[in-house]
Amino acid sequence: QYWWLPVVVICLFGLYFSYSEVSDSLYKTVFEDPSVAREIGEIIDHSTRAVFVAYHYGDPLEYYGEFTGGPWPVSKDDPFYGDPNEKERSVQERLDTLGFQPEYFVITNFDLYNRKHQDLRSYLEGYCSIYAQTDQFLIYGSCPTIQ
Repeated sequence: QYWWLPVVVICLFGLYFSYSEVSDSLYKTVFEDPSVAREIGEIIDHSTRAVFVAYHYGDPLEYYGEFTGGPWPVSKDDPFYGDPNEKERSVQERLDTLGFQPEYFVITNFDLYNRKHQDLRSYLEGYCSIYAQTDQFLIYGSCPTIQ
């Protein structure tokens, strides 16, 4: 008559471990340290034409660093959400969609930079000069337009 008791106990353990796993990872959001963002802002002289590969589309970075610009768009939207017939966009096409000529490229999310932005990396390493570099960020400047 108590056959259901082990099933309930297993379900409760499953719920408990699922809850603890989710709650442990919920509030561990990765942001750039505000002092690093301020340092970047000072290095690029609080530019209004910075492009960045950063956590959370660069919003915390812009806020604490007191500069503006825009996040670097991926070459093609995520296949899960995007149009499967969409063609890959070149670096120049993405530069054109920014709406401004970038003065600096700021990289703080190296994982995203290495996984999704290999073409940007090739462009920056081939055509631009490193303006500043630490373990927390990489800044490129003096980038010509591609023809």
